[in-house]
Amino acid sequence: MKHIYSKLSKTILTLVLTLSMAAAFAATIVVPAGTTQTFTGSMNGTIFEVYGTLNFTPSGFNGSNNKVIAFAGGIVTIPSATSMQNVVLDIRKDGTLNIKATNFSMNNSNSGIINNGIINAASTTLTFKSGTGLQNSGTVNAGTLILESGAPVGILQQNTGTITVGQYFENAANYENAASGTINVTGPCSGLRCGFTTKNGLFKNSGLMDITGAVNIDANMELNGTMRVTGDLSIKRTVSGINGKLHVIKGRSEMVGDGHYKGTNMQFYDYDTPGNNFDSKTANNQSEDQYTVVAPPAAPAAALPLRFISFQAVTYNKFSVYFKFTTSVESALSSLQLQGSNNGKNYTIIESFKPHNQNGIFHYTSAHIDASKYTSYRIAVVNVDGQKEYSNIVFYKSSAASVETSIYPNPVTNATFNVKVSSAEPAIVNIYSNDGKLLSNTVLKGQQQYPIKMNAAAAKFNLLTVQVIQKGKIHSFTVVNN
Repeated sequence: MKHIYSKLSKTILTLVLTLSMAAAFAATIVVPAGTTQTFTGSMNGTIFEVYGTLNFTPSGFNGSNNKVIAFAGGIVTIPSATSMQNVVLDIRKDGTLNIKATNFSMNNSNSGIINNGIINAASTTLTFKSGTGLQNSGTVNAGTLILESGAPVGILQQNTGTITVGQYFENAANYENAASGTINVTGPCSGLRCGFTTKNGLFKNSGLMDITGAVNIDANMELNGTMRVTGDLSIKRTVSGINGKLHVIKGRSEMVGDGHYKGTNMQFYDYDTPGNNFDSKTANNQSEDQYTVVAPPAAPAAALPLRFISFQAVTYNKFSVYFKFTTSVESALSSLQLQGSNNGKNYTIIESFKPHNQNGIFHYTSAHIDASKYTSYRIAVVNVDGQKEYSNIVFYKSSAASVETSIYPNPVTNATFNVKVSSAEPAIVNIYSNDGKLLSNTVLKGQQQYPIKMNAAAAKFNLLTVQVIQKGKIHSFTVVNN
C-alpha cells in the first residue's frame, strides 16, 4: 500500500488534495496532526488516516475498499456533500465526524459508519439506505435519523453508545440497542413525522430509550430494557421480551389492529392519562391522572415476600419530594431500601427501613429528598439471605425550573471557564476560532457543571465561540479570553 504524506512547512498548514486515483492505484493518505487538508478528488481504493483535520468533499467513489479513519484527535468534516457510496467512515475513540448538509445519506452495501468517537449532525437528516448501517459505541447527535427498508445490518447500538435525535427517528429495517446503549429522541415535534416509528424488520431494545413525541410501533418489537414515551403511543404489532418496561407519560396508550404484548415479567404503564389500554389491561390505577403512582401488576406482586398496597411520591415543595409506601404480610425480610436512578438502570440506595416481619398494615415515610437528583424510584426488598426483589417504579420530575445552559466567567480568566448544563446526560463542548476552525472537542457526562481548561490552540485567541450540544439542542456563546 503506497502512502502519501503531506510535507508542510511550519507556516503552511492547509493543503488542497485534488486526486483522481487510477483503477490500479490504491493509496493511503495520512493527514498529520496539526494540519488541515481538503480532498476534492475521486476515490478508488483510497484510505485516509486522519490525525489532523480533513475537509472531505470527494467527487466520486470507485472500487469498494475506500475508507476514512479519524484517529484520536482527528476531525473529518463533510461540509456540503449530501450522499456517499462505496466508502466506510471509521471514527475511532476521541475522533470526530462533522456533517454539515441538511440531508445526508449512505447509499449502498459498500458504505456505512463505524463510530467509537463523536458524530455531530445535529442539523442533518441522516439516512441509511438499503444495505448500509451505523455501528455505534460513541456519541451521535442527529437532527433526524432514518433507516430505510432492506438494510441487512441496520443500526447496531453497542456498549456505552448514545444516540440523540432532535426531531424524528424512523426504523424500517433491523435495529438493536444493546444493554448499555442509550437512545434519546428529544422532540418536541408535530404532525406525522415526529418521535419514533418502527415499521419493518425487527426492533430490539435492551438498553434505555427516552422519547419525547409520538411513538408508532408498526413492526415486531423485542423489549428487554426500558422505553419511556412522553407523548402518545400506538402499538400495532407484537411487543415481547423479558423484564421489559414500557412507560407512557402524559400521553395516550393504545393497542390497535394486531397490537398485543407477551413475554416474561413485562411491565406496561400509562401515567397521567386514565382509562387507556395499559391501564385496563395490566390492572394499573385507572383513576390516577395527577401523580406518578404505579399500582403493582397482580402476578409479580405475589412473588414478593410482602405485599405492596401503595407506593407514591409526595411533593413537599418545588425543590424536594418524599415517598410513602404501605405494605402488609411481611416475612423473613432483612431491610427495605428506597432507591433512586437517573437512567432507569443504575440505582443508588437513598434510605433504608427496618421491616416489621409480621402480618398487618405497615406505613413507611422517607426523609425529604432533592427532587432534581433522581428521575425514577423503587423499593428494594432484601430478604434474610440477601436476595433482592423490587417494587414497581415511580417516576417523579421536579417542578423547579430547569437549569439553563450557561458559560461563566465571561470574560474567561486563566484560560479556564465553567459550563453549566440542564442535566447530567452527555454533553459535547466545541471551541471554535473566529474563522470557524474547530480548536477543541470535549465530551462530558455525569454532572451538570464542568470546568473547562482551554488547550494551547484555543488559549491564544482573544475571541472564541463555545458550542454546547446536549440532547440534540445546540447552544452557542461568544467568549472573551483575557
